[in-house]
Amino acid sequence: MSCDLTNQKDEESEDSILGSWEQIEKRATISAGWLPLGSSFYMVTFESNGTHTIQQGNFINSLNCTGTWVASGNALTLTNDCGRGESQDNIHYSLSDTIMTWVYDFSETGKRFKMTTLESSF
Repeated sequence: MSCDLTNQKDEESEDSILGSWEQIEKRATISAGWLPLGSSFYMVTFESNGTHTIQQGNFINSLNCTGTWVASGNALTLTNDCGRGESQDNIHYSLSDTIMTWVYDFSETGKRFKMTTLESSF
């Protein structure tokens, strides 16, 4: 798989998903609204070569995995195998300053991230 870089100038561009993003909020339903993440963490890093790395977990355990990503307009597809078999997430995303919001296809469930310049190791 490859990524669509037509709207992405470079890693510092405000219109680019390239770089590292730390989840700050989650949403289960529209009526519930956005809620703070709590004691868990989820970080995703998008590379210009079409790969991504996910770090996720909580204070007890963590999981790191890699995969590929493809963006077209505001549609984003993440494919990875995080130890539970290959999975594919189809997402609609938006960017505003240093905040990225994504909502899964045919779902109210979503995540909100802030761009981070620090490389965290969990």
